[in-house]
Amino acid sequence: MTTLNQEIERLWCEFAEQLGGFLRARVGDASVAEDIRQNIFIKLQQHIQADNPIQDFRAWIYRAARNATIDYYRSRKTTIDIDDITLISEEPATPDLEPLLASFRRMIHSLPDGYREAVVLADIEELPHKKVASKLGLSLPAAKSRILRGRQMLRESLDQCCHFERDRRGTVMDYNPKAKGGCREC
Repeated sequence: MTTLNQEIERLWCEFAEQLGGFLRARVGDASVAEDIRQNIFIKLQQHIQADNPIQDFRAWIYRAARNATIDYYRSRKTTIDIDDITLISEEPATPDLEPLLASFRRMIHSLPDGYREAVVLADIEELPHKKVASKLGLSLPAAKSRILRGRQMLRESLDQCCHFERDRRGTVMDYNPKAKGGCREC
C-alpha cells in the first residue's frame, strides 16, 4: 500500500510537465506559470490530506489550473471609471490610451439601448449570461445574441476609428488612428 506522500509524488511526476506547459501557454510567463503550478500541487496535497476523495485527478488538476489562471488575470486588472460605468482593463491606463478610452466611452453610449445594456452587464459588470438574461427580461439565447451583436457593433466602431496591432492571441498591443473617417479623439 502506498503512503500519502508517495501518492502525491506519483501525481506530481504524472502531471507536472503537462500542467507546466498548459499554464505557460495561458499566462505567457514561465515563472508565473511555475508559481501557479506549485500552488496547485499544494492545494492538491491539502485536499488529499483532508481525506477528500478525488474521482478524476486529471480533471481536478486542470480545473484547478483554469481557476488559478482566471484568478491570476483578475488580480492584474485595474478599474477605470467611465461616467457611471466601470471599465475593466488588464493594464493601467496610460496617457496615450486616454483618447482611445474616451472614444470607447462614446461608442458604448452610442449603442442602441438593449445592446448597450447587454454589453455593459456582460463585459463591464462581468455578469454571467444567465444573469444578464434575467436582468433584461430575455431568454438566455436572446441575451447571448444581444451581447454578441453589441460586441460586433463596438468592434466595427473601433475598426472604423483605428488600426490595431494584435498579438497572436488577438490581444491589442498598439493602435494608430485612421487619418480619414476615424474617430475625433484618437
